[in-house]
Order: sequence, then structure tokens, then C-alpha cells
Amino acid sequence: MKKIIKVGLISALALTSFIEFSATNVQASAVPDYVHTYKVERVLAKGNQDMNGTDLFNFSLVTNRALGANTDWKFDQTAFNNSNVSGNKTMLRVATNEWVSKQNVATVYNTENGDTQGTKEPTKVYSLDYKTYSMNDTGKILPIGLWKSGKIIDMPDGVSYTQIATNEWIPVVGA
Repeated sequence: MKKIIKVGLISALALTSFIEFSATNVQASAVPDYVHTYKVERVLAKGNQDMNGTDLFNFSLVTNRALGANTDWKFDQTAFNNSNVSGNKTMLRVATNEWVSKQNVATVYNTENGDTQGTKEPTKVYSLDYKTYSMNDTGKILPIGLWKSGKIIDMPDGVSYTQIATNEWIPVVGA
């Protein structure tokens, strides 16, 4: 009798595990917008909204938290800083009430499918060094025209680039 119960129990467990591990089709999604840190980056907490009814918020330094150097962090919200804690007014949320200043990080955005970038004159093409997050001149020149864009990266120095091919970037016109 013990053997029958043992075999029945093992069979039931095997059937249950087979059902639980059946294949599931998952659709791949695009890489989310993210920030890249160059150095250890202090995080701030968002406080109350400015009393004047503007979109400005008061931020304060989180003393026991920081983002590691040369790391990528998904962000999902922006807010504007009204305090003197950070030099830049634009803040990006990287965790629950943890924000970084946009001026200290590279910000990478996905563009809408079909977005294009125009060039009004021959334009230098750059490659992104993913280890240092710096742009390097490839020696290539892009002719005048419209080019499909994949991503946009805003560098801390204020220059923005759009991706036009695998690791080929051009400065954003008007940036």
C-alpha cells in the first residue's frame, strides 16, 4: 500500500511540474529609456510641490544612497527641482522617490518607430564608446538627407545625438 501511495504522489508531482513548466511565448519589448552614470551619483528625494502652483518641487539629498559609477538605470519620470541641492533643474526618477540630476548623466531615449533626422549639410558620424560613454569621430561624413532614427542620447555637456545605424550617431539638429 505504501508503494502505491508513493508512486501516486511522485506521478502527481511530475504531472504538476510538467504543467507548470510548459512553454510560454513572450513578446520582446524595446529597451526602456535609461540613464548612464559616469561617477558615483548622489540621489535626491522629491518633496513638496512649490507653493506657487508651478511644476517645481523641492528636493533633498538622500544621505545613505548613491548610484554606482558606470551603471545604467531605467527612469520613468521627470520633475523639476526648485531647491539648491542640484545644479540642474531637470531630475529623473530611477527608483521609488530616488532622483538624479540630468546634468550629471547620459540620458538614452528610444524614438518612435519611423522617426527621422534631417541633415542640412554634410554631417560628421560618431560612434559611442559604451565603456566610457563618449562619442568618437568615425571619419565618415553623412550626406544631406533624411535618416531613420533609433535612439537619442543626451550627453551631460548638453550635446544630443541620434542613432542612424548600428553604433553610428549624428548630432541632433537644433540641439
